[in-house]
Amino acid sequence: MTNSNPLPVQTFVDARGTTNVLLNTKVVTLVDAFGDINEEEATQELLTSLGLEFTLEPSFYPLTEQESHLAGSDGILMVGGGLARLIRVVLIDGKKYVNLSDDDYYDESEEREYDPNDNLNPTKAIMLTAATATGGIYKDVITKFSDGSIKEYEVDAYIPIEFFKQIKSKFQFGQFLQTCDFSSTESIESAFNEALSK
Repeated sequence: MTNSNPLPVQTFVDARGTTNVLLNTKVVTLVDAFGDINEEEATQELLTSLGLEFTLEPSFYPLTEQESHLAGSDGILMVGGGLARLIRVVLIDGKKYVNLSDDDYYDESEEREYDPNDNLNPTKAIMLTAATATGGIYKDVITKFSDGSIKEYEVDAYIPIEFFKQIKSKFQFGQFLQTCDFSSTESIESAFNEALSK
């Protein structure tokens, strides 16, 4: 495997099938995958100017109490083997989104114990389906070595935060993501019902 400058291939698709929707759009992380606030950009002033709700007690937090259950979760294995390794809450064009994300990197000299496509393909499938079913946005960036093998990838689904308004705990959120295949309104409703019964 040799290629000193592999070029990434990027795909951006919103729920209407419009491509390149995020190319010139700033994505602001409000709360990262560890549950920490992006203190430089996620300010009370910004959220107030956008008319978005947040928490002030005991101190400023850019999410409501209900929304706080949707960020900072450990990796979740989704239906079909897709992986949401990182879960953040972000701001895109003045709207809050839950960002389900997976990424991986491979060194040229590293002996691979498995094919990266074993992770990438199911993750791309469930993330694209989830973004499409929820009116969200899908993004992937894949860089390959000259022999065509994967050097690194990042796959993201941005789901409007209001989609999860029924969720009342991190446990329910995890249960929902583990059981929902996003293939139909019925399957989504069934996954919500199962999660909310826990």
